[in-house]
Amino acid sequence: MLWLPVCWLALHVIGISYSDNVDSALFDVQVKLSILLLPLLMVAYHPYSENEKKCITHWFALGLAITSVACLVRAALAFWGGRWVDVFYYKELSWFLHPTYFSLYLNLAIYLLWEWLWQDDSGRNETRAGHMLLIALFSIMVLLLNSKAGMLGWLLVMLWIVFRSFFTAQYRSGAMAIGMLIIFLLLVKYGLPEAQNRVKDFQTNVTGGQTEHQSTDSSNERIVIWQESLKAIAQSPLLGYGTGDVQDVLQQYYSADGAVSAGSLKLNPHNQYLQSWVALGLPGVLVLLSMMLFPFIYSVKRKYYAATIFLVLIGMNMMFESMLEVQSGVMFFAFFYTFFTSDFVSESVINENES
Repeated sequence: MLWLPVCWLALHVIGISYSDNVDSALFDVQVKLSILLLPLLMVAYHPYSENEKKCITHWFALGLAITSVACLVRAALAFWGGRWVDVFYYKELSWFLHPTYFSLYLNLAIYLLWEWLWQDDSGRNETRAGHMLLIALFSIMVLLLNSKAGMLGWLLVMLWIVFRSFFTAQYRSGAMAIGMLIIFLLLVKYGLPEAQNRVKDFQTNVTGGQTEHQSTDSSNERIVIWQESLKAIAQSPLLGYGTGDVQDVLQQYYSADGAVSAGSLKLNPHNQYLQSWVALGLPGVLVLLSMMLFPFIYSVKRKYYAATIFLVLIGMNMMFESMLEVQSGVMFFAFFYTFFTSDFVSESVINENES
């Protein structure tokens, strides 16, 4: 399955040949090179044992914990220095990267901690308590980061934990997850007005009907740029416009349709599936979908649910962000995609040798 991302990258290289903006196309391929290089380095190592997976999870969680504490300390110092309470929310809080990407990292860490370091940990109760504290910290951070995709991803992770806990008779784990769900929903509803307002804005734009091309609301802007992206796709659905021409093409549509805010901010499609379709046409989006779908089916069949959750989270976030257009998305995707699917590769090799 690791050949699918390589094929997707190869399509971008081919797309340079019919791009008008060659400089942008070359930069785009450069950003995505990790999709080729990381699998080569990681697969050349060897399949990961359970202890190695737990070790990687441990360091991943530790890095996120340090980053979370640093963001909270920075926000607290700013608040004590006279800033308003908004320093604890969204982009003001997320010091190092965009809140959506930070939330994605945290949501995956929450599930991995539960799957590999808490549920299966046969060590001391103090260790399990530490893991639960990390899960609580990461959950609080997701709420404060206020990313709509992040909060939706957290709900999906926790609902899956509840389902698996009761399905496997891990009742204490399930009860804890239900408790966290209740607290989370109560905070969104009554305790954190910023989170409540963002949820309401999203509901209004999704169910309220007409969008405004001059609105600066993030949910409204996304709907506008999705509409403009679909118009661009309709004009060149098979081959797209080339690797480097997505933004130039969208700027023309923004200008023609009066999407002032999207045009001034030079917004990309904020949807990786649309982004790939505009750039590479039907082959690009089909390969991208295959990258997500085939490992997902395989992971479900093999009951490798950590991989399943990763694919669900990354696939869902790709609906709201062009995640593979920036390093914070590409590196995360390349590392964990290889980390999880390398098990599938090694299993296939073993089965071939046995036959």
